[in-house]
Amino acid sequence: LVLEAELAAHAQEAGVERRAPAAKRLERYADLAGSTPGERLVRASLAFERARASESERAAVQHIERALAGGRLIGEQEVDVAGPFYLLMVGLLATDALDLADVCLAQAFVHARARESIPPLAFVIEFRGWVALRRGAIARAEADARTALEMLTARGILLGSAFALGLLIEALIEAGEVDAAEATLHDSVFRKDIPPGLANNDLLEARGLLRLAQGRAREGVDDLIEFGRRDELWGGANALASRWRSRAAPALVAIGERAGALGMVRDDLARARRWGSASGIGIALRATALVENGAASVDRLREAADMLEGSPARLEHARALTDLGAALRRANHRAEARGVLQHGFDIAEDCSAHALADRARTELRAAGGQPSGAGTGVEQLTASERRVAELAAQGQSNPEIAQALFVTRKTVETHLGRVYRKLGISGRAALVNALPATPPEER
Repeated sequence: LVLEAELAAHAQEAGVERRAPAAKRLERYADLAGSTPGERLVRASLAFERARASESERAAVQHIERALAGGRLIGEQEVDVAGPFYLLMVGLLATDALDLADVCLAQAFVHARARESIPPLAFVIEFRGWVALRRGAIARAEADARTALEMLTARGILLGSAFALGLLIEALIEAGEVDAAEATLHDSVFRKDIPPGLANNDLLEARGLLRLAQGRAREGVDDLIEFGRRDELWGGANALASRWRSRAAPALVAIGERAGALGMVRDDLARARRWGSASGIGIALRATALVENGAASVDRLREAADMLEGSPARLEHARALTDLGAALRRANHRAEARGVLQHGFDIAEDCSAHALADRARTELRAAGGQPSGAGTGVEQLTASERRVAELAAQGQSNPEIAQALFVTRKTVETHLGRVYRKLGISGRAALVNALPATPPEER
């Protein structure tokens, strides 16, 4: 039974030719009661396949919950990048059941620490970061990505590092640090090619989003389309839950391919409604509104914002609110626009999503408003800026900081320039007094 489960799990990395036969083999064990560790392991692999084939989020979550067996599966199995627990977490990331993911990861973290095994602990931390990103906790996602990546690369462990790198790049994009995201990718072993594989495919999607953030729309769309192809072939999350179409479609409009973009968003919205998760439907509605850009776009954006408000995807909610506020401003509903934009700005700031907060701030001012509650001084610093500033205040040189944080000297210089500007200081010597003292228990 253990060998059957391992065969099915490792077949995910081999692609559709080996995945499908391995998945079919599991069906002979569909009636197992799950009364032994071996039976639970096989049921977990079978549950992932059934969750992936499910027509709804609710059915998929039910399959995963049964496989977890009240937490017994986690206590019995080492967290492996090609193991059943990894697959179940991939499945949960395609749903809004993030509370369940949090519970599983907390339990897995305890077991991994008790076993004093670095790779499982790193895998748990990077999954925890992906859940944080889905929730919109950008600073937490960045911190977990850096921790996991350092744990793996410092020991020469390549397996799983692409998953953490993709997380870090997406977190940096949301934090408004596009140059740092590019430097992170460039300094990695994946700077040229990202080989296919379940653990690598998310990095390809992250690179696509980075290219879009850089204004390289054609390259970004191509990466996202290739990600979608790989995600389906390599047995990733449920195909109905994939959001790459909604991310690519507005970029297609920007390069003059509106007809293709319309087909893409309408397909994605139909898939999202079938899947049934609030976040997926809200994201697809927002993308449809942006692509259609007609009289109905305001209503679409309202529906998107309402749907996302009831989901755990706070950052996506802020994004929909910002787009709605901008559309209301253009329609000359300035008073309503100001309220919506202030709400979007507040959520974006709370998420440390500085790129989105900057856009909401700009739109709010264009609507005749002034953001209230905006951070000042140290509160404006991103997680990366704060980390660089603290090391500089301790007397470390730019090369030393770059080595400690696995970034380039140029990235350090860029961060320090932003820090000086935000803190209203002239240089390095003033950092010690400008930064609050860190409590001993947080050092």
